[in-house]
Amino acid sequence: MQEKRLRFTTPLTVTSQFPFCSLPLRLDSYRGCAFGCTYCFALYRGGNVPDRRVIPADPYALHKMFRRAQEDSAGLIAEMIRRRVPIHFGGMSDPFQPAELRHRITARFLEAIIEAEYPVVISTKSDAICREPYLSMLRDCKYLICQFSFSSTNDAFSEKVEPHSSPPTKLLAAAEFLAEMKIPVLARWQPYIPGLSESPETFVSRVAQRGIRHVSLEHLKIPVERRHPFSGGNEPEVMIRARMLYQSLSSRRDGREFLLPATQKITTVIRARDACKQAGLSFGAADNEFQFLSDGEACCSGVNQFLGFENVFKYHIGCALKRSVNDKISLDRVANEWRPKNSIDRYLNSRSRLHSRLGVKGTVEDHLKYRWNTDSANGSPTTYYGVERTGNTSPDGDVVYQWSAEAQSLFAQFRMS
Repeated sequence: MQEKRLRFTTPLTVTSQFPFCSLPLRLDSYRGCAFGCTYCFALYRGGNVPDRRVIPADPYALHKMFRRAQEDSAGLIAEMIRRRVPIHFGGMSDPFQPAELRHRITARFLEAIIEAEYPVVISTKSDAICREPYLSMLRDCKYLICQFSFSSTNDAFSEKVEPHSSPPTKLLAAAEFLAEMKIPVLARWQPYIPGLSESPETFVSRVAQRGIRHVSLEHLKIPVERRHPFSGGNEPEVMIRARMLYQSLSSRRDGREFLLPATQKITTVIRARDACKQAGLSFGAADNEFQFLSDGEACCSGVNQFLGFENVFKYHIGCALKRSVNDKISLDRVANEWRPKNSIDRYLNSRSRLHSRLGVKGTVEDHLKYRWNTDSANGSPTTYYGVERTGNTSPDGDVVYQWSAEAQSLFAQFRMS
């Protein structure tokens, strides 16, 4: 009984970002993460903890969920599994953090993924992914993409921001090794810190040389909290400097984070996108307000360009905007895309549930329509760069939007269609 209490039993869940995310199925082999990156919002709120407090998942939980889905069990996650929506492995904690050496939960989950031949995107900032037994398992994964997370390609800078994860030189070596195995390798540059990070041209050039095929870029989000459990409760120097910079650049508060205004981000997004094009890489804009500038229809991840990942989730706001470039913006753009029929409310916090507030079932479609038609809702179209209301509605009664002159100028510059 004591062992059971030390494990959590719901490692596969749906991210609250489903209204604008193509990889909403999130798998975590551990609750909590011991890497303690200085910028991580979860760290300030108890999600990232010292290694001794990391809780492993039930090692057989994923096997059970795959089996139940095959038995036509009810539930939203079972629907997504039967649809073969790709899994994002490493959403809230790193699957190759130090706890994996003791518990081997990631290894057990990889066994289940191999057995089911299920498409998976593994996100990590550890070169342990290239050690055994994982390397042999990666070879056996039929549909696999590896995404390495970087704050920088410079070891000295990374040491200040991500002191407990593998240094960039090791991550780049691991990426090159996996690329030579013909495994698609992607880079998530998050966070980009204006004035402190290297230039987009330098970052893209360095990762492209190692066989990385896609770069997604996201600017730093600064938590409103300042206490840092890995630094004796004090905020690290790099975050103090970033906070001062954000204040000088008119950052705004969004929930429990401070964000730069879109006008302060756009130049870097353009430079990163141009650098990717010149290097022959695809690009993803991971700042939500610029998602429509990404290549492909997998929001920022770019994974739908690879075999076995065609069933990325496309019934979301970001995809509707992407399909509306140079035209009126309408929710009809994704009307024919698949979405689960069961309620998603149970996976959301009480403030986000629709059933109790609006008396609807709380399906993905209910949530998407609510956000689409409510300016004040998180992730509504008006939170995206250059999106404006027209005053018109579609035949289904949904608001129709349009692009501002600034957005149209961007499209002309990128020759988007």
